[in-house]
This record gives sequence, C-alpha cells and structure tokens, in this order.
Amino acid sequence: MPLKTPQNSTPGSPEQGDVSVVLVGKPGVGKSALLNAVRGMTERDVGSAPVEAPAKLGCSVMYSDPSHPNLLLWELELEGDGQAERWLKEADMFLMVTDGKFDGGSTFALYWPQSCGEPFVYLISAFEPYALDCPKLREALLNDVRVYERILKPARLGFELITEKEIAEIQEAYELGGLSEVVTRIQCSLETIWNAQLNIAVTGESGAGKSTFVNALRGLSDEDEEAAATGVTETTAQSTPYSYPGYPNVILWDLPGIGTPNFQADHYLEAVEFSRYDFFIILASERFKENHIRLAQAIVGAGKKFYFVRTKVDNDLESMARRKNPPSEEAVLEEIRDDCRTKLAQAGLGDTKVFLLSSFDLNKFDFQNFEETLEQELPSHKRHAFLLSLPNVSLAIIEKKRQFLHQEVWKVALVSSLVAAVPLPGLAFTCDVSILLRKLSTYRQDFGLDAASLTRLAERSGKPLEVLRAEIHSTLGRTINRDVVVGLLGKATGAGLMVADFLLHRIPVYGALAAGGISFHSTYSMLSQCLEELASDSQRVLMKAFDSEV
Repeated sequence: MPLKTPQNSTPGSPEQGDVSVVLVGKPGVGKSALLNAVRGMTERDVGSAPVEAPAKLGCSVMYSDPSHPNLLLWELELEGDGQAERWLKEADMFLMVTDGKFDGGSTFALYWPQSCGEPFVYLISAFEPYALDCPKLREALLNDVRVYERILKPARLGFELITEKEIAEIQEAYELGGLSEVVTRIQCSLETIWNAQLNIAVTGESGAGKSTFVNALRGLSDEDEEAAATGVTETTAQSTPYSYPGYPNVILWDLPGIGTPNFQADHYLEAVEFSRYDFFIILASERFKENHIRLAQAIVGAGKKFYFVRTKVDNDLESMARRKNPPSEEAVLEEIRDDCRTKLAQAGLGDTKVFLLSSFDLNKFDFQNFEETLEQELPSHKRHAFLLSLPNVSLAIIEKKRQFLHQEVWKVALVSSLVAAVPLPGLAFTCDVSILLRKLSTYRQDFGLDAASLTRLAERSGKPLEVLRAEIHSTLGRTINRDVVVGLLGKATGAGLMVADFLLHRIPVYGALAAGGISFHSTYSMLSQCLEELASDSQRVLMKAFDSEV
C-alpha cells in the first residue's frame, strides 16, 4: 500500500507542515526493519534503514518517507539516558517497539499518538511489509499525519535565511567530497566573516573632535586608559590606529587634522596612505569649510566612499536655546543639514549623506541612521564586523546583533556536529565542544556581558558593577567553561525537530548529514536559546545602567 503525497503539497517544500514520528525501543528489537516496513520498503531498497548496523544509545537517525514528504520517521535508541523528556516535547507521535515470543522475526509494535489515551497494538512481520497488521499500521499513521497537517504549519525560523546560493554550494561540496568537503566550505565561510578586517578613517579639520568621536564609537570616554588623546589643540600628529575593545580586526584610524601645516589638502590622502582604508568619515564642527570640499573631492577621485558627519551639534542647540525666541530643536537641526547639503551640492557632491552627531551622547540625533547606512553599504562580511563591534548603546543595536548572529547559528551547529571526534560524558551524541566554547565566549562579548565590557559600562553609567551583574540571569552570562557548555547541551530543548525537518526540505544532502545523530539539532537549539538569553541579559543590563529604555 504505497503512501500518498497530500494534496497541494510539493515534495521538498512542505506547505502542509511536517509531522515527526519517533520509533523507539531497546537495541535489537527490530526498529530498523520495522521502519522499512512502515515505509513500504525492504532492506534491499535504496534509502532503506540498515538492519544490521550496530545500535548507538541515545542517537537518532531521520528517514523521510519516499512518497509522503511531510512524514518524517526517526529511529531512536533509548536506554536510560535521560533524553526521553526532550523527545516527548518535540515529537508529534511515537511508535513504541518491543520484541515478542513470535517466530520468523515478528515484532510487537505499540503505536501511540500523543493525543490518544489508550495505545493501539499491531502485529508486524518486518520482513513482509504487506503482511499481518502492517497495512493497518500504515493507514493509521497516515490518518494521524493528516490530522497533524491541519494543526502544524511550516515554522518560520531564523535559519530560513539560508540563501539559495548557500544551499547550492553545500550540495556542490557534498557531491565533490562528501561531508568533509561540506565542513571545509562552511568553516571557510565562517572564518571569512569572523576574520574580516575593517579599517575606518576619521578625518577633518583640526579641532573638529576627531579623537573624541573615535573614543565614542569605541564605547570609551576620553579619560579611559585605551582612549585616543584629546585636547583643545591638535593632538594627532600622525595616523593612529585604535581597535575596538575585544575586536582587533576593526580599527578606527584617527588621522591628522586637514589644513594643519604638515597636512595640506592637496597632498593629504597620499600622506595618510589612503589605500589602506575601507571608507572615510569626514568630521566638521561649527562651519563647513573649503578644506572639507577639497578633501571630499579627493576621496571620491581616489575611488573611495566617505560620509559627512557634523559634530558638536549639542553645542549649537545650547547656543540657540539662549536666544530670546529660540527655534525648535528640529528646526536648528534641519538648518544645519540644509547648509551642509547645499555646499556639498555646489561642489558636485549632491549625493553625499550628512549625519548630525554628538560624541557625548552617541545614541542621539542621527546615530541610528548613520549605523544603518553603514550596515547597508558595507560588504556583508565587513558589515558583520562593524555591527558586532559597536558598543551596546541602545536596545535596537542589541536586537540587531541578536538577529545577525542568529543567521550563522546553523553553520556553527553543523560544523560542530560534523567534526565531532568523541562522545561527551553524559551525552548520547557527539559534537566539538571547543568550537561551541569559542563561539559562546564571543557571544558574551558581543552583548557586552564579559567582565571588561561590564566594567566600562559601570564606569560610564556610574552604577556599581554588582548592580549591573544582578541583571544577568542566564548561566552562560555569568560564567563559561567546558562543563557549562556540556550542561547546556544536555538541557537543550525546543525547535530541534523543526530545524531538522526544515533542513531536510531545504538542503538536499541533509538526509546524509542527519545520519550523524541528534547532535545537530540539539546543538542548534542550545545556541539559539543562549542567543536569546544573552540578548535579554544585555538589554536588562543596559536599561539598569541608565534607568530607562535607551
């Protein structure tokens, strides 16, 4: 009795919603043979479960039905390993299998949908898929699958951001070199992102506040030990690199002031070695001058991008506020913008983006627009570096980091699962904990929950460090080591089967990848949960630091 594809459903794209059925029982009871029989197959058919393969306690292997793309069957060994609770939360139906005292390889199958009270009992001969009660069991499964199809809709999760190009590359890698080539390709993709170099030049006339601006972008005050030197006179005599705390690959270059005796506009770019920078930020305070125009034209002529930032806007607002009939804040800001745009347009630079910022309150005025513009216009791997290096000055930035990091979780989980060497004590699956330990450590830093970041925030906000630490509720936010990571893996629950179901339909080789066991979707669930918890911790800490929703 072949299984039928549901109406309005396209193989490989489950519009109806997937249904996961778990076959569970002790080793040697005939689960693999039964799984083949339920799918209308024998062990000789392509894609069948290997009947003689040695059992691995706690490991699972997923098999999709050859004619019903929504029906996903999981073979699971459970032997007192503490994994039952996870599967009870994630699976839709269970097929409990035990052997009986019957001849000829018979199996006693207990089919038990979660929604039912009393179980149904079927007598099955795994070697004769159309004999005894096998057709009845198949029919019962399909009937319940149709019920669940009306309840379960395809989930929209973060890993749906996997692009068609990435899917094609994974398929190509698998065809060229199997799973080892898939791991190599994904590792190279991650390393390209993680090791991206970003060099940002901050320039402008002497006295425009370049050094203070550099410090503000790095989340530092002018008095911090690692801050760029500031003063009432020109303090930058040569191009000076300042890396973001914790992000050595992202560097802000504090350039000498244009128009100073040693750095005239005509030869400025050559003197500061303009080719090393990804883009320029030109700062101006108080008035827009000829030097700014000449520098902007030279940058465009050299084939580089620049952004125009008007600094010390708070000083202008305070000055206008002292008038007898002061204009509104928005009117003052718009007047400044119009002046900058007009002079840039007169110089043939009408498309230049202008941002009004205050280095003493980075989250005010045009900072969000400034950050979003750079995020949109940078190459993808450099965009990643820029966004994660930004100080957590607003809830919006923390949320963007969470979304951005979630896009790579499936890659980290997949690599960790496929390069696994040995089982972990207390876990029924394998994964490379060193990869997870490295990545989770960077997550804490990305969300400003490491000791150095919390100390800087405490100093900037004037709140005791202990008060900020009290807002960190997650285990990972407080400490991280191998034992913590292993413990989090053991507790991971949630979207595990949804992840596997989705990838089965999106990535053609996932059926082969899933044969490694449950480690991928457990690792994915753990990383996703940690991201959510760390992002929430970071938002609570920030609100506590400034007693408001910044």
